[in-house]
Amino acid sequence: MTVFGSPHFDYAIVTSTNDLAREWAKANITEGALFTASHQTSGRGRRGRAWEDIPGQSAMMTFVARPAVDHAAVWKLPFAASWATLLAVRSLGATGAMLKWPNDIVVDGKKLAGILVETATTPIGLAALIGIGINVAQPEFAAASEYILPPTSLRMVVGDPHPSVPQAIAAVASNLGGGLAALDDPAAWTAMMAEWGANMLLGVTQIGIDAAGQPLEGTITAVRPSDGAALIRTPTNEIVPIWPR
Repeated sequence: MTVFGSPHFDYAIVTSTNDLAREWAKANITEGALFTASHQTSGRGRRGRAWEDIPGQSAMMTFVARPAVDHAAVWKLPFAASWATLLAVRSLGATGAMLKWPNDIVVDGKKLAGILVETATTPIGLAALIGIGINVAQPEFAAASEYILPPTSLRMVVGDPHPSVPQAIAAVASNLGGGLAALDDPAAWTAMMAEWGANMLLGVTQIGIDAAGQPLEGTITAVRPSDGAALIRTPTNEIVPIWPR
């Protein structure tokens, strides 16, 4: 199994750790390489949403993986990464953390961490850039009401003394290999997705796209292991699948 987190490249300021990892991946950096930064000037999440940070208070990391999957199976990567992140933050004291489909970690309805997986074509094959951001040391978020999902941090959840940024990064690294190993093992994948579904928020309103590519909203009831679709109950009481926008 690949040891994730080695080699480790740490920077003071970058545009984003995913951007940095992409350039190194194209230069054939080994699988498991980790890129971290104290501050990102252009951090982002899914759909181009900004990920803002105060220097030194968030764990911002990107791992390079070279999974033996084709583009059709890339959808599995965020599920493996978010499962590893959930295990990591729980091990650091956020025992009430839950998964919010498709890629967030929440505590009491507030966002603790997010995952952004991107891919790059390199001379030695497909590379996955597994970007993970965890709020660690923030004592508060002054503009919390401006976020779609209000943020929280390990410090706000656990109290003082709270885990450090290096501890958060190390916890994710120690769990990521196990999550990604399930990609190559159908039985392990089925088991992991069953755990994923058992630890996700249910009964909340979720917006996605339907099979025709049209926006659809409903109450989330489950995740489908075969393709990662969320099963929602629509206002007309139908159970239908949706996919991330």
